[in-house]
Amino acid sequence: MIVAAEKVDRHEMRVAAIWIACDDADMTGAKDPKIAAAAGVRHAHKKRLDAEAAVVQAVADARNAGVTWGEIARELEMQQPNAVRKFRPLLEERREVTVRSKG
Repeated sequence: MIVAAEKVDRHEMRVAAIWIACDDADMTGAKDPKIAAAAGVRHAHKKRLDAEAAVVQAVADARNAGVTWGEIARELEMQQPNAVRKFRPLLEERREVTVRSKG
């Protein structure tokens, strides 16, 4: 089974802390255009991150269904080696091994 690996680094934790602070400022009803503009950037960035996570999960699902790297690359409009280089490090492959029955 292939699953999308979860990676959280210090940068992501700092960004999350900033977002929480901005959310707190948004909740106060501040009318500052800078806060509104920063919130727009924050929301757009979050949408992009969510979309990227969805693509990684879709690639994992496709690999589990037996879709080749070449087929995935075509769907993503990229070359096969680039798709492998971009997504393979983001996936965690788990293999299940069982004993064959004599038969």
